[in-house]
Amino acid sequence: MARILFIVSRFPHPPFRGDIVRTLQQIRQLGTRFDITLVAPAPPKGISLSDTAIDGQCEFIPVQLAGWHRLLNVRGLFAERLPLQTAAFYSTAYAKVAAHAVKQRSFDLAHVQMVRIGPVVDKLEGFPIVLDMIDTASLNMERRAGREPPLVRWIVEWEARRLKAYERDLMSRCARIVVSSPADLRALDSPAHGRVVPFGLDLARLTFTEADREEKEIVFTGRMGYFPNADAAAYFAEEIFPLVRQSVAEARFSIVGIDPPSRVSALSRLPGVRVIPDSNLRKYLDRAAVAVAPLRSGTGLQLKVLEAMAKGAPVVATPMVAPAIAADDGEHWFLAESPADFAAKVILLLRNKETARRMARSARRFVEAKFAQDVVVGQMGAIWEEVIVAGRPKPSQESI
Repeated sequence: MARILFIVSRFPHPPFRGDIVRTLQQIRQLGTRFDITLVAPAPPKGISLSDTAIDGQCEFIPVQLAGWHRLLNVRGLFAERLPLQTAAFYSTAYAKVAAHAVKQRSFDLAHVQMVRIGPVVDKLEGFPIVLDMIDTASLNMERRAGREPPLVRWIVEWEARRLKAYERDLMSRCARIVVSSPADLRALDSPAHGRVVPFGLDLARLTFTEADREEKEIVFTGRMGYFPNADAAAYFAEEIFPLVRQSVAEARFSIVGIDPPSRVSALSRLPGVRVIPDSNLRKYLDRAAVAVAPLRSGTGLQLKVLEAMAKGAPVVATPMVAPAIAADDGEHWFLAESPADFAAKVILLLRNKETARRMARSARRFVEAKFAQDVVVGQMGAIWEEVIVAGRPKPSQESI
């Protein structure tokens, strides 16, 4: 059984972030095929590996993080030209733990998740590395820059340039680069060793629901502390939802997700708008008449959209979301660019139950075919096997 050193930037619990969900899915499914050693930050007080449901499917080596470790990265920010988020997030403790693990046992491959802990790659010698970027951070910053005020925009643009250079440096040192959407791969200039592995859905836990939906309820879900989500919530509440209310006066808009910044919390003052800092997003998707994804920035695959499709809430989204999912406009969801067009599509679904029901059923079949967890996670396993086999010495003629 091949041995995998699996290094991540967050302890895999609670499962509220896309990278944590990805970690859990991969270890749960691939832990029966590979001998996985997980290197991750030590869990918060009162939490253990047993809370993640991956206990027994991997060996766990905790990284004890301390604030002063990150102070050492000030040099990295200036002398080594690390991106700000890498310098701020990475700790030298990762390198020490990884180096110790490599001394204790041999590994066939290292899997490193996200650019923010990229410096650990320097400590992994003698075996190939798969870097799962998940999304292209430089593209995320480039898109965000256009939504920020001038001073913040300058900082974000500076960070985008740093990230772009650093991503390409890391790419040159890894056997494979993985992202979650074709758009992210194109932003990296589609390297020959690049691969796309989307997020998978645990469809057994995403029950499709048609009954008991609140007829005029519109929902947007996600972690609201994430800038693209906060921006999308404000965009819909301020520019699109008032147009919806002109035609459907009783319409309601619920913004659901943890860590809402003050900008998002203030939206609850608008007529018909609720801000709900709840981590249980799925119960709101069970009740909503329409789910919206009005994103204007961000990268990667929007897991919140796939979950809405799986749960039976018909979706209206901006075209920016489309490339990663590649669903058919008008069949699996509606795409809308302008506020007026977005509002018109939402109104159509609120008023026409049969259209909404037909679209929801079609979307469920679509995600079952393309994003089922078993199919998607297996793609990462195939990449590991491909890299491991390629790295083994070929038999000599004498041994054939």
